[in-house]
Amino acid sequence: MLKIGKTYYLKTWEELKKASNGDYSGALDFGEILFLSRMKILCGDKICIIGKYPYHEGVYQGIDMKISQQFLFTENMLFISGLRKMIEVRNESRTKV
Repeated sequence: MLKIGKTYYLKTWEELKKASNGDYSGALDFGEILFLSRMKILCGDKICIIGKYPYHEGVYQGIDMKISQQFLFTENMLFISGLRKMIEVRNESRTKV
């Protein structure tokens, strides 16, 4: 669950395409959230969660820290930078065994 006031990073374009099963021109598999073509520009950017979106469960309003523009996000679209690094290191150590 995303926390209001916390900063996350938007996933890479490849990860977002995978999440949408390649059909990223319309809606992602996050319910009725429309995928904005502008989202590609935001990939990797810091996103601050500013509140819950009242019309859809599990959707949050976030603001891009670079351009100060608001977008809608779900948990699947964002990650915490430090946590990702920990997971990657753990996965690498498992494959070397």
